[in-house]
Amino acid sequence: SGVKQKTEWKACQATIPVPIETVYKNKITGSLKAVVKEDFPAVVTETNKELIKLMGKAEVEACEGDVEKFRSALEQRMRKFT
Repeated sequence: SGVKQKTEWKACQATIPVPIETVYKNKITGSLKAVVKEDFPAVVTETNKELIKLMGKAEVEACEGDVEKFRSALEQRMRKFT
């Protein structure tokens, strides 16, 4: 399962230096759908108007719902684009 929207996650969001928007599977359209395909849950970033998938289902599930594991994995992947 993915990271749950709970107090711990909300506090973690405040430490991530980019905007975070939750988009549910049934609301994904257009270019976002083209990047994510059927790999849900996923984490996508936008750089220079290009969407890039940072984490797919396997990477998110490897965090086992642990917010700190997720934050660490996300930060590692974000470093490639900063």
